[in-house]
Amino acid sequence: MNGVSRAPWVGFLSAAAVIGGFLAMTGRLDPVFEEDSRTYLTFDFHSPRAMLGQIRTVGYPLFLAMAGDTDRVPWLQFGIHVMAVAVFLGGLRAAGYSNRTAAWCSVTLLLGRGAVDLARLVTADSLAVSLAIASTGCLVAVTAGPSRRSWWIGLVVCTFLAYQVRPAYLFLIVTWPVVAWVLDVFLLRRGAPRRARWSRVGRIALATIGPFFVFCGVRWAVVGHFGLVSFGGHNLIGIAGQFLDRELVDTLPDDVRPLARAMLRSRVELGHAPAGDFAGMEAMYNPTAWQVAAPSAASVYGEDVVAANRGLSRLALAVLRRRPAAYARWLVGNANHARRQLLTLIVFDKGTGALLIVFLAGMAVSLVANRSVRRTDAGIPATRAPRDVGRLETHLLFWTALLFAAAKTSLVLLVEPANDRYMTGAAVLIPAAIAAAAAGRTRTDEGRT
Repeated sequence: MNGVSRAPWVGFLSAAAVIGGFLAMTGRLDPVFEEDSRTYLTFDFHSPRAMLGQIRTVGYPLFLAMAGDTDRVPWLQFGIHVMAVAVFLGGLRAAGYSNRTAAWCSVTLLLGRGAVDLARLVTADSLAVSLAIASTGCLVAVTAGPSRRSWWIGLVVCTFLAYQVRPAYLFLIVTWPVVAWVLDVFLLRRGAPRRARWSRVGRIALATIGPFFVFCGVRWAVVGHFGLVSFGGHNLIGIAGQFLDRELVDTLPDDVRPLARAMLRSRVELGHAPAGDFAGMEAMYNPTAWQVAAPSAASVYGEDVVAANRGLSRLALAVLRRRPAAYARWLVGNANHARRQLLTLIVFDKGTGALLIVFLAGMAVSLVANRSVRRTDAGIPATRAPRDVGRLETHLLFWTALLFAAAKTSLVLLVEPANDRYMTGAAVLIPAAIAAAAAGRTRTDEGRT
């Protein structure tokens, strides 16, 4: 990795070319269609009301329309991932990271699931992961580096596009101001006046939250719903719908009772039995949401997607208020599931694996080199001890990645199962944080490069 650290952009682009070539030769840039690919490919662009009134945000369908042929989609998604990680690398350098550490972190992200496993899928996952990585690069540059306008623009645009491509990244608009505050108070500006710190955090909050409220205002004017997309009810009903029974239906508000009864009838017709544990509930999540709830909502509300989602949301919340213990058991089980998924994703991430190999090789070289080190009479090496990596490189990316993962995981726990597809987005930055630590651990007394 020494060549990479001395010339980070050359090494970075070389690594990207090697990884891209490997993916192409192994067929990993051939398009793969998932169950929800159809909802992106059949998106209705005929009018603003049609575009803003569907269960999908416009970001990924627009990307597919611009791509044209779906055979190009994996190539474009990999290319965008490389550009996003390049923004991340630039952000780390602007924040004060050395060439060496920034290169290690960035090459590690090139090997992440966003490119290696998800780029071939015709779904929003890979593109959203890439945009989140680029948004992170802009955030650390804005927070720790000089406040250049280009990084601020990048922060606004990348954050907005991330949740427009995949609404699950909406957590960024709250997470980034919190991350900025934590880093300012404990790392970057500990001695700064409180007013100055809050002013900076306020600007970041305005940059991330402001565009969201503007968009929601436009959507409210067009379709009559203040929110990012008419989809939240479909997520939550996959959990709450499994708690429905005839006794509960009689206690529900009048406006959601017809929908609840339709769901019970549908569940009986399909032969779905209530799950007895978390594993069973996870298996029944998608069938409950898409085989039971969605058709039932269509039978009650017709083709009005906004009204159907509103009805599903009201029903789900009414059920959860009446079954808090059952929902609490779901949260406990889902939290345990998230813990296992995060650990698995981090340990088996290809970037983490590459880091382990490089780290072991570095330790072996260091061990051999120590045999030739001149010693004093007391047997202590006369060479100077390696310079410490420094607080910035040690803490900045670590706490950013940790808070990012915690926020994403918290959102997932509440509304959907914490499977590997959803948790990939939570774990995406952690291998880069590990890379920063590994780069510091193998640093010599050559100084910053």
